[in-house]
Amino acid sequence: MTRFFTPTFLCLVLIGLAGCKKGDEKLLENNPTAELKGCPIERIIYYRFPDTDTITFTYNSWDDPISGTRSRVTTGAPNYEFRYDKKHRLTDFIGWYGGDGAEYWHKYFYDNAGSNANIIADSVYAFVRIQKGNIAQYYGAGLTVFAYDKKGRIIMDSTKWRGSSGVTVNHYSYNENGNLTGKQYDENLNPHRTNKIWMFLDRDYSVNNPFVADSYNLHMLPTKINLDGKPAFLVLANNYLLNAQLIYGCK
Repeated sequence: MTRFFTPTFLCLVLIGLAGCKKGDEKLLENNPTAELKGCPIERIIYYRFPDTDTITFTYNSWDDPISGTRSRVTTGAPNYEFRYDKKHRLTDFIGWYGGDGAEYWHKYFYDNAGSNANIIADSVYAFVRIQKGNIAQYYGAGLTVFAYDKKGRIIMDSTKWRGSSGVTVNHYSYNENGNLTGKQYDENLNPHRTNKIWMFLDRDYSVNNPFVADSYNLHMLPTKINLDGKPAFLVLANNYLLNAQLIYGCK
């Protein structure tokens, strides 16, 4: 049976939190969005037909991602740009091809002005032409709204595209171990936990991994994945990892 991390163990590995005190145990017990900030994902090397692709990430001084650069940019597989406001909140997520073309541009809106506010709406633009760093033209637009549970995890998103009468609704639920329901999990740490940005983008706040990796690092994060014949592990919304290496910059 999958075990959930004890508060004491989480204190040892979630090094983004300042120290481990008894008071932190209750915090961690009720904080399923806590991050392993000291182990950012630096590179993902994975198979994408007909060859391998590498995504290399850079971070700002708050350890939040600002870019993801591919070794092979193709249609449907852009580079990534992340923008933040003065409160270090994600405001824009862009799938950028270079020059003036982007696959998509997401603009986020929050439920309040605080630094711990939740994103409640995502205004997304598809097939974008960029001019002077801003959207000049687009060929599709939609709006996604979000609902959260009391622990800060997305439990529903609803998307409507402009010009369409249909609405796409997704629901997410978590079990007592802090993992998305309906899957089998290991007892190690999910890479999404290294940053709340990854948790939000993939709608995955799971503590553990829905697979058994070939290898893990000292922080119990998977470093080599071989999922032939099994459902792929999703990262950054459209990268499906079957055979992959994950390289971290653990401090």
